[in-house]
Amino acid sequence: MKEIKNERAMNAINRETVFDVVPPEKRSIRRIALPHGRQPPFVPLPQDEGGGVLPPTEPPPTFPSGGVGRPRRFGVWTIAIVCVIGLGISISHVLGGAKLTVYPRMEKSPVDVTLSLREKAAAGKPSYSIVRAIRTASEVIPAEGEERVERKASGQLVIYNNFSSAPQRLIKNTRFETASGLLYRIDRSVVVPGQRTVEGKTVPGSVEAIVYADVPGENYNLKQSELAGDFTVPGFRGDPRYEKFYARGKTDMTGGFSGLAKTVSKEKLSETRKRLQVKLLNDFRAEVRATLEADSILFDELSLASFESLPSTETLPSGVGVYEQGTLAVFVVKKEQVAAALATSALPNFKKDIPLEILDWSALRAVFENKSIFVGGEGAIVTAHFTGTPTFVWTYSESKLIASLLGQPKGKLPELLREHPGIARAEVVVRPFWKGSLPSNPNRINVTLRRTGGGVVDSPASAGNRGVVRE
Repeated sequence: MKEIKNERAMNAINRETVFDVVPPEKRSIRRIALPHGRQPPFVPLPQDEGGGVLPPTEPPPTFPSGGVGRPRRFGVWTIAIVCVIGLGISISHVLGGAKLTVYPRMEKSPVDVTLSLREKAAAGKPSYSIVRAIRTASEVIPAEGEERVERKASGQLVIYNNFSSAPQRLIKNTRFETASGLLYRIDRSVVVPGQRTVEGKTVPGSVEAIVYADVPGENYNLKQSELAGDFTVPGFRGDPRYEKFYARGKTDMTGGFSGLAKTVSKEKLSETRKRLQVKLLNDFRAEVRATLEADSILFDELSLASFESLPSTETLPSGVGVYEQGTLAVFVVKKEQVAAALATSALPNFKKDIPLEILDWSALRAVFENKSIFVGGEGAIVTAHFTGTPTFVWTYSESKLIASLLGQPKGKLPELLREHPGIARAEVVVRPFWKGSLPSNPNRINVTLRRTGGGVVDSPASAGNRGVVRE
């Protein structure tokens, strides 16, 4: 005990010695002496039994919940779990939905079928509509010589029948006379349709025709603006039809000439006219196609055309203008009607109550078999022979499909698809993945149509794999 006391005394002496060695004073705000009244009260340091200074002790930790940490941790975890659940519900509400990929029934099959198309066919039968027009094309080619030329002016008239509902045939060389007495003739017979009723009003029948001046010469070259009044039909003079049959100019009367004119060889002229004829028909087809509805189609071969070689004209400085006029008609058909008619013959198991379409119409070719003997008119039949290997694709109603899926368990997809025979199979991805049913909101179901990887589903046995659920 005495040794311990001696050791403590020595430590005290050492401390005093250390405290006596004072380092050079540094100026610091911490060393500024406080006024007497503001000095903190003296608190003695704790000492042990021998008078030694004890080291400071830290106060015990305190907890707001009563002194233990476990309740506070439990509260934090509870709040975290609630937040995660709330976040999951929010994500489910914002990002939730279903993506449905539909693969329709498809079948590629060779076709070799002849169809009879009618302008006014019975329900379910293939029909056609005719688009007619008269078009003119021209081209200037280099002249190869000169010769004496006598040419008659020509142009286009619209002939009207306001006499009766019966059609009237006008024979070749029927004359049409201007108010100034100039005569023009048609070079082929035409039939002018009779009157018809449109929205309760009587409308005269009409037809377009080309007329030629009675004699050559430039005097018969007339602009539409120079024509005063209608053309009359002198052959009906003294007949009640004289006042009811008339014509109006649709184009200028041009090409009349008498004298020396630049010319080209017959071979060059024939070659140019053939080129213009092809251009006229192709341009007209393209013009009609640009106006077609999505449910209609025009086949190149289903068309009629007759051409009129109009008089050539001299074009300065050393060219000849070649003119060709075409009377054109094309036949437009409905895609759905033709597809169903071809499928009936080409597909053994085809059922007409399940609509389909043809995916690649370019794979089909149509031939106008009775073109040479076709006579237009009500009830006229177009005999069209279709060949090729098209792909048939069954269709379905997307709105009905979505309606049948709303709120249904996603595992029932194969069963639900049986209500839609036009679908070969479908795949669905539901988000978030833990949801076991499809959305009840139709706007949350996104449908994508894939026309690849489909197939033909003809028997209920094969329907088991029609619906695929992907997580």
